[in-house]
Amino acid sequence: MSNMTEGSSAAHRNIYRDGTFKQRQLMKWRWAIQSRHHHAVMNGATAISTEDIIFLDTLLTTLSFYRWVGNDFNLTKIGRAVRYLTDETLFGDDLSNKAKILLERWDNSNFAPGPIEDLFDEDDFSSDDREDSDSADEGVVGSATYRHVMRGIDVVTSANGRKTYMLDRRFDKRPADVFGANGLTVGDWWPFQICALRDGAHGSRMGGIYGRVNSGAYSIVISGGYEETDRDYGDRILYTGSRGEIVPGSQQVVPLTNATLSLIKSFQTREAVRVLRSSKCNSKWAPAVGIRYDGLYRVMTYEIEEDHEGNPYYQFELQRILGQESINTSRPNANERADFARVTGR
Repeated sequence: MSNMTEGSSAAHRNIYRDGTFKQRQLMKWRWAIQSRHHHAVMNGATAISTEDIIFLDTLLTTLSFYRWVGNDFNLTKIGRAVRYLTDETLFGDDLSNKAKILLERWDNSNFAPGPIEDLFDEDDFSSDDREDSDSADEGVVGSATYRHVMRGIDVVTSANGRKTYMLDRRFDKRPADVFGANGLTVGDWWPFQICALRDGAHGSRMGGIYGRVNSGAYSIVISGGYEETDRDYGDRILYTGSRGEIVPGSQQVVPLTNATLSLIKSFQTREAVRVLRSSKCNSKWAPAVGIRYDGLYRVMTYEIEEDHEGNPYYQFELQRILGQESINTSRPNANERADFARVTGR
């Protein structure tokens, strides 16, 4: 497949001809992304080869460590190309999440080189809408409470004062690709999703489903992303698979992403799935703030449903496994809510 597309504007051709080597390289990368996106749109997600996915994943990593010069980012419009990769129906959950995290950094004017997988913006993982606070973490970093809930988490501040949470590489992060409770206790609570990631509760950086196509889903988060189609009855959950991008006015096909496939695999294997609830979800079982582990569930069945606009989606029914402690709605307790207030500056 060609790495360049025809029809570039005169300005872009001038950049390629007269610009720096870095600009030319960025333009090549931009065209490489665009050509693969166009190929996928025209021929479907299956037209994207494993080699293409590996190339794009490597390219995102390269861009995350890129040292920007002058106005190269705006001139080459590389961000517009990377945005194409956020379509999980075409490029899969892992690649689309990686693109979303990188774009979040750039949208916040954070162009400092650094690994994608360890960077998290605090607003992505906070449990309610709030204003940014320049002193959100001041005065509490040295406290024992803060060290407990935010252990292994570093804070990076961009040039415009935006705070970003990242995992401390020196801290041992527990793997999340484990079936079962993975050492957790029903009611375990965290202020942000990055903290649940650190402790092996949920391994996805931004998505609600964490799993593998060939083994199944290890965990899900009920976070209100699909309020219209999710249903939470406590011990029984109707959970929506990844919806992908809905294009108004076009005929929709049911999205079958890697995350959705992992839940289908869990139905087949009957392996237990960890369920976490975020305060963002509209449910009486949701925690007041933060994110909480509520036990093990099993995927009982799944169906293809349609929303009120006729767009199809996979809906999974999960039942809580008997013999566990009841969902602990007393968490977060008063001390944990106070911790959350200290961490967020509220």
